[in-house]
Amino acid sequence: GPFVKPNTIFEALCAEYGSQNVMLDTTLQYDNNGEYYEEILHDPAFRTLTASAATADVIIACIGENTYCETPGNLVDMHLSQNQKDLVKALAATGKREYYEAYAKGIVRDGKKAGFNATWGPVIDILYDKLPISPHRKFGDSAQKVSETAEIIAQIFKDNGYLSCGKHFPGGSKAFALDSHMTDCPSLDTKEDLLNNSLVPYKYLMEKGLLPCIMTSHTVISKVDPEYPASLSKKCIDILRNKGFDGVCFTDS
Repeated sequence: GPFVKPNTIFEALCAEYGSQNVMLDTTLQYDNNGEYYEEILHDPAFRTLTASAATADVIIACIGENTYCETPGNLVDMHLSQNQKDLVKALAATGKREYYEAYAKGIVRDGKKAGFNATWGPVIDILYDKLPISPHRKFGDSAQKVSETAEIIAQIFKDNGYLSCGKHFPGGSKAFALDSHMTDCPSLDTKEDLLNNSLVPYKYLMEKGLLPCIMTSHTVISKVDPEYPASLSKKCIDILRNKGFDGVCFTDS
């Protein structure tokens, strides 16, 4: 019969491998009326899911990000304490190595307790004055500070067998303040702009052996590749590949 394009990842996997070989579980919610990590660990659904995942050949985790998470400075709707909202900003303000190390060790400890061996971090985006997107997630407004902070955190991850992932490649100082998860987000950065600014932390970590993975953003770097967002652009990814990066590339959600 005629080919019917699958509507979901699940349908595509079933068509390729057979529905009897694919398990879909949508019962686990990370945010359950404000209940976070500690409560989730005792949720029977969590235990069932992790037990099933332990026997799987491949695991695909689909995480829905609420758009307010990407709205500049707006975390009002999240069920987080003010201390949690300000954690990264507070760490950046101290500039103290021991605090960065404690932060990273806490992530490793809690992640391993929950059965994980990797994290989507550290965030190595640079905070630009003219582009104040998600300031609560960034460690500084200079490439040097972001690079040095990320090195401390990524080193703790590596020393403890916890996979890290630099994000959100390729960054950019001339992007529009739009949520690229939801709409086209163009950037006017040139290749030279990226190499001289946003990609400095990537090159720094790569040279230290601390960049096993990157997460690509959906920003369209129009002066590098006007056709595809960075997450699908070989031209964009090759900027880092040509500098020696041979790790794994993940796309943003």
